[in-house]
Amino acid sequence: MSSFYDLASLVMIPSGKKAGKVYSQKPLTTDGQLAFTRASTATRIGSDGKIEKTRTNLLLQSNQFDTTWGLSSATLTSGQSGYDGTSDAWLLDSSSEGYCFQFLSPGNVGTLSIFAKANSVNNLRLRTFGPSVNADGFFDLINGVVGSSTNLIDSSIQSIGSGWYRCSIVYNNTPSLIRIYPSASSSSSSGTSGSIYIQDGQIEQSLVATNYIETTTAAVSVGSVDNMPRLNYTPGSATSCPSLLLEPQRTNILAHSEYFGSSNWGKTNVTLTSNNTISPDGTQNASKLVATATDSSLQESISVTSGTTYTLSVYLKTVSSTLDMAISLGSPGFPQNEGDGGRYKNITVTNEWKRYTITSTADASAATGIGVGGFNSFSTGEEVYAWGAQLEVGSYATSYIPTFGATVTRVNETLSLSNMQSGVANGATSGTLLVDFEYVFDSLGDSLRWYQSSGQYLIANRAYIYNNTIGYADTWGSSNLPITDNVPTKVIYRLNSLSSGSGFRNGTKGTDQTGTAWADIGNLIFYSNYATIKIKKILFFPTALTDAQCIELTTIDS
Repeated sequence: MSSFYDLASLVMIPSGKKAGKVYSQKPLTTDGQLAFTRASTATRIGSDGKIEKTRTNLLLQSNQFDTTWGLSSATLTSGQSGYDGTSDAWLLDSSSEGYCFQFLSPGNVGTLSIFAKANSVNNLRLRTFGPSVNADGFFDLINGVVGSSTNLIDSSIQSIGSGWYRCSIVYNNTPSLIRIYPSASSSSSSGTSGSIYIQDGQIEQSLVATNYIETTTAAVSVGSVDNMPRLNYTPGSATSCPSLLLEPQRTNILAHSEYFGSSNWGKTNVTLTSNNTISPDGTQNASKLVATATDSSLQESISVTSGTTYTLSVYLKTVSSTLDMAISLGSPGFPQNEGDGGRYKNITVTNEWKRYTITSTADASAATGIGVGGFNSFSTGEEVYAWGAQLEVGSYATSYIPTFGATVTRVNETLSLSNMQSGVANGATSGTLLVDFEYVFDSLGDSLRWYQSSGQYLIANRAYIYNNTIGYADTWGSSNLPITDNVPTKVIYRLNSLSSGSGFRNGTKGTDQTGTAWADIGNLIFYSNYATIKIKKILFFPTALTDAQCIELTTIDS
């Protein structure tokens, strides 16, 4: 491969990235930078094999409590010794049930957390105010235990050392206001005068508190944020070689993908405990379901449209051994048969996390029950963990889209190199393009185009992947090389000259094509509108390689 590396003028193996850019290994100039777009957040599989979400601290001035924050019957003193060895903590001193507060609208379900330490009083109270109910949590900062709570999904306290604790409440009341109180007891702050230390507040759409993110005048996000390329690893078997993931636009129609305790999810003959075990994202936010009778189920009612194809996916694992159960798209709405194409699929769940899916086309427009349950066993006393439910329009499951009270859309992605003529092609009149990838076809349309720099690809000659077949522009014809879904694929487009080309796929040469000449060797673009593409490698050679070289480069290693 080293000789091919020397011959190539472009080598992109996914590694370096920043928002809007994917870097190449060769050249190291801007000529080798590929432009990337995705105007939304997304998830990916990290190098540790865990699902990595975009995380956002929605609090403003997360550790500057004398700015966006307000005070009532309380004072603040900065420069206090913090949990992290800095002098960034604050002394919050209350007189007659005082507190600090902030107005914000962080959504339906979320987690409020803060680091705190006892001073003249020993307890902390966290409170969120919603339109109909308020949520409260108390924390004992001496003994490190959770006190009383009201209208919470969960609450927790974690020792950080030196008397500091990270305290968090998980709410479900669509808050517009939060308050932080010193408290004299673990059940009431009424009339409290006294002080505690506080530092580093956070609100996030999550069922658990994750690593702290500092904010100033705006919310701050980390992870696969808008226009950040996703270097995705193989689920369950992370390696040192990721692929660059490009996916079509999809929407998770389910309002709550993780909080199954929500009223959106109907529970029949089942008890549910939120935040019971570690989920595929590495935090303790998966739910435990225990069947209390035959035909236990967990379902959300969704309106579906006749003739539309839907895919349901959910992560499941058992508490101990294996368990027979089913996932369902419901009836009325879907055909009354088992498996993909029907309304339910019988599955055997093991004690390892796995994503289970079912795909079917609705045969009626109706409200139907989407979920998991006892269509095949799952009866009295049986237990299963569940996390990450997703319902999307499409013929297969795409990467996980978290939701916390409303549907969420991840938009499509594109990858392009628009300076090939002046950059890596450098005026060449022949060239060889290699793409090493995996591909899942979704619907009719283009997934890859390589065309002249004028960009008039609708009337000019171009190389393409269109409707699962590789070839050249319509005036040249197809190379007769279809692509198979979910199979490692290496494709070469070779321009023998600006008016003739050859295609290769997985060691096989297609039909040579000739036609109207290209003006030049120009631009390259990958579209994810119609397919999921996992790109492992892109090479460009400013010359026409031989048949033997092209066959060698596209042969899949055994």
